[in-house]
Amino acid sequence: MTGGSARDRDPEFIRAKQIVFRLLKYRLRSQHEIQAKLLAKNISGTVCTEIIRYFVATGLLNDMLFTRAWIASRLKKPLGLRRIHQELKAKGIDEDIIADETQRALGEYDEIVTIRNLARRRLRQYRGLNRLKVRQRLYAYLIRRGFSSDLIFKVLREMNSHDRE
Repeated sequence: MTGGSARDRDPEFIRAKQIVFRLLKYRLRSQHEIQAKLLAKNISGTVCTEIIRYFVATGLLNDMLFTRAWIASRLKKPLGLRRIHQELKAKGIDEDIIADETQRALGEYDEIVTIRNLARRRLRQYRGLNRLKVRQRLYAYLIRRGFSSDLIFKVLREMNSHDRE
């Protein structure tokens, strides 16, 4: 795919390139997302494959960098690793990349501390409710954010033991 190839003059190829540049202007994308967007815009499968190869070769499309950026942005929300994993799978990211980048993120991120902080903040909204209702609502809130039930129960047990002290 050099600058002077016949493909570079193909209107479908040019249109596909423009679509991808526009998509990447706003945020990084996964290869799967790009392919889905191109197919939705009636770009042929052959051109999709060529365009993805082209953007991978230029370095503008990189599933590992996309995954790293996605994890970092979602941890700031903060969301749990389970939910982030599900989102990345839905974006077509390879399981090995997800595992590697999640492991890398764990070096800088402590889910237990995050769950504790979210639970403490959320408790203020539940003043006046009985203990069981508070636990149920905290659990539901934290599960929706993608934290594992084991870690949530651990934090809830800690909170109960502190309440008794």
